[in-house]
Amino acid sequence: MWDKAVNNLLSLDGAKHRRLGHLVSKAFTPRASERTRALTTQTISELIDAHTGTARCDIVTDIARRYPIPIICALLGAPRSDWPLFSAGTDDIFKLFNWNLANDAPDILRAWSCLDAHLEDMVTQRRNSLTDDLISDLIRAEDDGD
Repeated sequence: MWDKAVNNLLSLDGAKHRRLGHLVSKAFTPRASERTRALTTQTISELIDAHTGTARCDIVTDIARRYPIPIICALLGAPRSDWPLFSAGTDDIFKLFNWNLANDAPDILRAWSCLDAHLEDMVTQRRNSLTDDLISDLIRAEDDGD
């Protein structure tokens, strides 16, 4: 688990981070951002509209925590049916930062393996048929196996 935690782009620094960050940045162009503009507006509107007229709303639980997954899935080109998989998986992976890491480790590793396998399947599918999404953009940006 430690290797996975420290060897991803968010944890790297120095030359490794710059090299991979440069590759990833190729996929975050204004055109890529424009692809999700309508979805970001629709998603936040749906989340807020669900609480219009209610007496109470917890902005973090009801809106903020639920917002990123649909946007990330859209960037990746994952269908709406994948949102629960990504949501549950990231909830478990973020247990990495909780106080109960020893007990949560099996859930974290299982979720990480599940999401890795799903993403690998998505990459395999895209390699055979590139589309207009982040995974395809990253495949196009691939350099020396990175």
